[in-house]
Amino acid sequence: MSLPTLHQGVLAVDAVSEAFPETHNEKAAERGADAALTARAVVVVTLLGAGFWYMLWKIALYFIAGH
Repeated sequence: MSLPTLHQGVLAVDAVSEAFPETHNEKAAERGADAALTARAVVVVTLLGAGFWYMLWKIALYFIAGH
């Protein structure tokens, strides 16, 4: 029973996006910026994590060697 309403909603969204194409392009650019920011955040967190585990490994080797 709700399918006709759903289809009307989808058509309304399509009509709005066609009426304002620059809005669609801005949203696409924002998604690209968000993806780039996310990728950089993943790289930074990975490097910080790797540095943390490297330091723990070096400390463990220091104590195992008996210094």
